Amino acid sequence: MMDERRFLLQELKEIEKDMQRVREILKRLEKDHGMSSEEFSKKFENHELRPERDFISWHAHYIAYKGLVKRREEIIHRLAEISGKDH
Repeated sequence: MMDERRFLLQELKEIEKDMQRVREILKRLEKDHGMSSEEFSKKFENHELRPERDFISWHAHYIAYKGLVKRREEIIHRLAEISGKDH
């Protein structure tokens, strides 16, 4: 149980670093294009924007960010489960 907890905490730390790096990229793109990543993604997926190189990169980073958020939530949930069993 302790090894799993240690592993999850390490993974959580790495994910949070990755999230920070991707978040900085997203913020720059949002500022450059004057819209949120969520708004951009909807427009991009609905083909309201031309598939420019910057937009393709932005979309990939946004999808990656959402995946990191999901994995972070899963880890936090699992850590809570483990902590509950330890008591």
